[in-house]
Amino acid sequence: MSWRAVFWLNVPLAALGAVCAARTAESYDSTTASRSVDWAGVACATGALATLCVVIARGPQWPWPIASAGVLVTAALLILFVRHERVAPRPLVELSLFRNEPYVALTLAGAAANTATVMFLFVDP
Repeated sequence: MSWRAVFWLNVPLAALGAVCAARTAESYDSTTASRSVDWAGVACATGALATLCVVIARGPQWPWPIASAGVLVTAALLILFVRHERVAPRPLVELSLFRNEPYVALTLAGAAANTATVMFLFVDP
């Protein structure tokens, strides 16, 4: 068996995903769902993540006042995002989920697992 055979594992997984998506789509009532998008939330989240990525990637090469300003801009955008999401009628992220301890624990565990996986991709040749 060649190493290329590993990629055939995606075929049954994709088929299973398509079946699950079709079942979910059948039970979804699009007449009652709102199609509005929280564009302010999208803008704040995108801006915060983009500035965070730039500060992490380029910050060590910048003078400390500029790097510090980048961190402050990131923090300000994150605070603005959270404040907006609390009052948005259809928020991008439902913040009430973070009051659920099992949800928070599983989210943090998943984030840690993903972080470890990505770190091993870069560290281990």
